[in-house]
Order: sequence, then structure tokens, then C-alpha cells
Amino acid sequence: MIILQTDTTYIMTESSYKLWTLVFYGLQAIGTILVALLAIYGDRIIRKIFKPRLTLEINSKSPFVETITEQMVLSSETSRHIRISAKVLNHGDTTAQNCQGIIEKVFCKRKANESYYCYKNFIPARFTWNDDKESSFVTPEIPSYLEIARIQQTSILTSNDETAKTDTKILKNDFELFLTIEEPNEKGKFLKLGKGTFLFPIVFYTDNLRKTQKVLIEIYWNGKEITSLTDSDFYVKIIPNNEIPKEVKTI
Repeated sequence: MIILQTDTTYIMTESSYKLWTLVFYGLQAIGTILVALLAIYGDRIIRKIFKPRLTLEINSKSPFVETITEQMVLSSETSRHIRISAKVLNHGDTTAQNCQGIIEKVFCKRKANESYYCYKNFIPARFTWNDDKESSFVTPEIPSYLEIARIQQTSILTSNDETAKTDTKILKNDFELFLTIEEPNEKGKFLKLGKGTFLFPIVFYTDNLRKTQKVLIEIYWNGKEITSLTDSDFYVKIIPNNEIPKEVKTI
């Protein structure tokens, strides 16, 4: 009788080799698939994980409200205006790319019953940042400022009551509120609001956020001298979501 003995060590070694070969090729295939997926969806995945988170701050004090003195062109005289800006902060993980503050509606409060109505409705316009550009890169934790309004002097010819019989006109100076966007159909002029209480939503858009963010701002100006901006003359504030007037929600 001849007894054949098999080398179990060889069989186990060959079996292990085949197993690890399969594991290697399997991992290689998975890696190839992952690389392909990252090439196709990588940017979208990164945006999901790392994204900007914008917040806006504003009130009636410095640095949000500043008095700016400018030298008149071809004159030794100076002019003054009040600049109203909002601070935009990014608390997210990545820079907000091509960030823009957009507006398309302005609401005004009625004096009679303090309800709001749509005062201006226009093609969406963009506010300018502190570098005079309409878009900006908002770096995490580095504040950027967006100019939204001005109070500046205007001059108009008006009749003098004492000399009305002779049709004499006098130059009257006034201080009025302007949004720092271009007046529709009038190049080179800011959008005039005048005096009163105004409310407007600013929509923030960035390239690396799928959804826009909306902030509602209210400004009150009674038209008095800009040297003294008391709370009874002027204020600017953010309206929380739970305090948005019902007329604004439905328009």
C-alpha cells in the first residue's frame, strides 16, 4: 500500500495568496471608483462639508454709521454725508466666494396706521463693498463692510413766502436718505428715499452656497440736521424673522 501525503502548508499558502490577490484587486477597483467619483462630485462634496456661514451686524453707532467729509471738485469747499454700512462676518470653514448683497424691493411705513406698503420695486441691484466693488471674497472671521445707505444734503429751489408776489426763488438745503444703489433709469444717481421709515430685504449670494441668505433691515430718518443723530431722529436695525410685518411677508 502506498500512502500519498499532501503538503498542507503549500495548499494554505497558495490559498492565502489567491485571497490576498483578490483583496488587493478589490481595493484597487474601489479606489479607482472613488477617484472617479471625486473627479465628478468632489467639488459638490467639499461644498457640503466645508462652506461659509454669513452673519450681518448693524446698528446706529460707529463703525456702522460714520460722518464722511469730502473735498469738492474744483473748489475749496467741503461736503459731508452720513455713510451707513453693514458688517458681514463669515463664521464658516471656507471663504465666501463672489459674495454679493442684492436688493429689489423697498417698503415704506404709513404714518396713519404704521402698516407697510411696497414703495419701490425694481430690477435687482447690488450694493458695493468697502472696496467699491459689487462682489467680494469674505474670508472666515475677517469682517467686510457693505455700504447700504447715505444721508446727504440736497439743494432745491423753492418759493420764499415773504417774496412770493415777485416769484423769487431761494435755495433750500435739506438732508435726505438714499440707498447706495443706482436710481433705476438714472445713471450716476443714488436711489432717493427721502424721509420716513423704510424696510428692505438684502439677499446674500455666494458661489459656494446653494441657498441665498436674506436679512431684513429697517432705517428711520426724520430729515433733521446730521450733526446730531439721536434715536428720535435716526436709527437702523435688523428685523428678526419673528417680527417681520405681515404686509412684507405677503408681498
